[in-house]
Formats: sequence, C-alpha cells, structure tokens
Amino acid sequence: NVINEASFFYNRFHVDPRASNVASVLTSPIINFGEGAGVGPGLFDLHVANNSFTWQDNVTIVHGRNQIKVGGTAIRNQDNKELGYQMTISYLTFADAQTNLAYSDGTLGIPRIGIRNTYFYLYGQDNLQVSRQVSLNMGLRYQYDSSPTESQGRIANFNAATGKLDPTGSSVP
Repeated sequence: NVINEASFFYNRFHVDPRASNVASVLTSPIINFGEGAGVGPGLFDLHVANNSFTWQDNVTIVHGRNQIKVGGTAIRNQDNKELGYQMTISYLTFADAQTNLAYSDGTLGIPRIGIRNTYFYLYGQDNLQVSRQVSLNMGLRYQYDSSPTESQGRIANFNAATGKLDPTGSSVP
C-alpha cells in the first residue's frame, strides 16, 4: 500500500575551449577586419564548469478509493564561468589595418565567478475514485527558487528604491 521512490542525480557540464595551448597565442590580440576576415585566437578563452545536484523523494499511499502521492525535489546549481582576458582590435578595412587606424580596441574578460542557487519543489495530490466512471485528481504544488548568490560574495544588487547598490555579497532578489 506504500511505495517510496528516492533518487539523486548529478549533472556536470564542462567546456574548456582553449583558444590555444601556446601562451604567445593567448596573449596576442584578436584582430578583426570589417570585410569579415580576422587573425588571432579563433575562440574566446572561455572556461565553463557547471554542476547540478538533484535530490528527489516521492511517497505513494493507496488506501481505499484514494491514491495519495506526496513528494519533493531540491536542486542545487553551481554555475562556474571564466572568460580569460584577451585584447581585441577591430579595423573597418584591411587598408585601415595597414596604417594602424583601428576602429575599436578593447579587452574582453571576466574573472572566474560562481553563481549559486537552489530550487525547492513540494507537492501533494489525491486521485479519488468517486465511481467507476468518475475520478477526481486534486493537488497542490509549492515552489521556491532561492535568489542567486556568488561563491566568493562578490555580487551586489542595484536597489531602485534607494538608488544605490546593496551591500556586496547580498543575494539578488
């Protein structure tokens, strides 16, 4: 009359498309020309290592004409990303590059950040067999998604009411 289903899932997404393994290539700028050609590292130096942990438990109880099911899920996400610093130079034409007349130059990159958040789901339902021809399926669900935080406490939220940033390390609503 009682069945319990418990499970745990782990998912990892890891991407490390290094623009190169040679330091001199990584420190050379990405140079773009308006005609669509370019030289330099062909990919951004992006590193991604995301983890997701899921815990789940469901209990089913069959009693008379009722089939009651209750359960919940908790999901913890760790999103870790870093864009290695790279210089960029853009020229509108190849002729502009020959005379070093850059349209734009800049630096791309963000330090490693680790965004964290947790989702909680709870539910309860009842399948009631009213008669051979009629069944009632009733249920409630509650979901709570936590505000994201940063693993090193380096993010802050802009508070529109005060016109200022909330304290660094506070959660983002």
